[in-house]
Amino acid sequence: MLLSNKRIVRGIGWTTVTYVTALAFRFLSSVVLSRLLAPNIIGMMVVVSVFRTGMELLTDVGLGQNIVQNKNGRRPSFYNTAWVLQIIRGVIISSLLFAFSVELSKYYDVGSDVVKISAIALVISGFQSTSLYLLQKNIKVVQLTLFDLSMEVMTGTIAVIAAFISPTINSLIIASVISTVIRTLCSYLLPDARQSFVLYWRHAREILSFGKWIFLSSLLMFISSSFDKLYIGQVAPLALLGIYSIARTIADLPGALVLRLSYSLVFPVVASASSMPREEVRAKLSRLRRMLLFGAAFALAGAISVSDIAIRLVYDSRYQDAAWMLPLLLAGVWITIIASLNESTLLGLGRPIYAIVGSTLKLIVLFCLVPFAFEYYGMPGAVIGIAVADLARIPPLLFGQVRECFSFVRQDIVTTLLLVVLTVLFSLVRRSLGFGTMLDTLPLG
Repeated sequence: MLLSNKRIVRGIGWTTVTYVTALAFRFLSSVVLSRLLAPNIIGMMVVVSVFRTGMELLTDVGLGQNIVQNKNGRRPSFYNTAWVLQIIRGVIISSLLFAFSVELSKYYDVGSDVVKISAIALVISGFQSTSLYLLQKNIKVVQLTLFDLSMEVMTGTIAVIAAFISPTINSLIIASVISTVIRTLCSYLLPDARQSFVLYWRHAREILSFGKWIFLSSLLMFISSSFDKLYIGQVAPLALLGIYSIARTIADLPGALVLRLSYSLVFPVVASASSMPREEVRAKLSRLRRMLLFGAAFALAGAISVSDIAIRLVYDSRYQDAAWMLPLLLAGVWITIIASLNESTLLGLGRPIYAIVGSTLKLIVLFCLVPFAFEYYGMPGAVIGIAVADLARIPPLLFGQVRECFSFVRQDIVTTLLLVVLTVLFSLVRRSLGFGTMLDTLPLG
């Protein structure tokens, strides 16, 4: 039943529609915030967000992944144990962020009070109901996507109101805490949201046993995904980091959609079909991947071709450097999409080790390539290095899929060629209309 074509297509449709709606709202709120806030304020918010996300991922033991992947995930004894561990984790990481707030604020020239207030949100989010994970496990895509959409609108609205009242970093941080409180309370309005303070050591051991791989994967993912922001925040002014974050945030949107589809559909579908013949599961998944990749290729090719024009039209003169950054970052998103789909497949098979190796290789590439590229080629070199870094994830993931007899090499090659051809065609059409190409915007001089 979980693998019915009707259910998969319905899930893709709902996820795409709600995400595109959220994308439009996020873009609108980003534009409004860019008008209300100076680039250095946005840069500060990026740094604080990295601190908070880092603490969450540095203590990640895969509580949600455990509920989705484990056969006991629907039992109250299991998900209540996960909930208690989540609360303990929230208290620990909040305390750590609070304790190191002075040192972190000095290193990145951000007020320590800002870091301390942000730490409060981590305790609050620890009390969030596990109902979201149960929706994911049961592939209740409609409820899950509508919840995420409503929270996206709520978070963006509160941030804009706070920036309008007081365009400072303190108001944005307070808005973030308020949004966390609302999201946590709303999670208890979902099905199966009732929680109990119980801790079954047998389940805790299961969670931590599988979670050690998730922890390592999350640690590497955080460092590799945040390295660009932390590095640019150190070698360049915070204002430039704010401009880069605008381009990076927009560029991440299509990849985030595929990532959401991967973890809300691909991962639970593969995990729930562990008792079925692997070739049958692969055939079903192949159709799902083809649909996703063809749609992503068309959308991404169009975005790469005209995104610089959109930046110049929408953002004011302070953010115009984002126009040349965005197409480069979008080109790298295709690699991220391929890697995310393959990674979620292996996670559904219970093989997270290949993702860990891939993230390790990506981190090595980032550490070696980006500083070198920045030193000799400036910001354009650094952006290109960041865009291609995900290539390092592909070989170990491909090896894992081949070893598990679950690879999609031909499909990945064909859709990649389609992306290249479409990008060239769209760029030629743009040039024929007298708008040049996105290459004309690159600061190569």
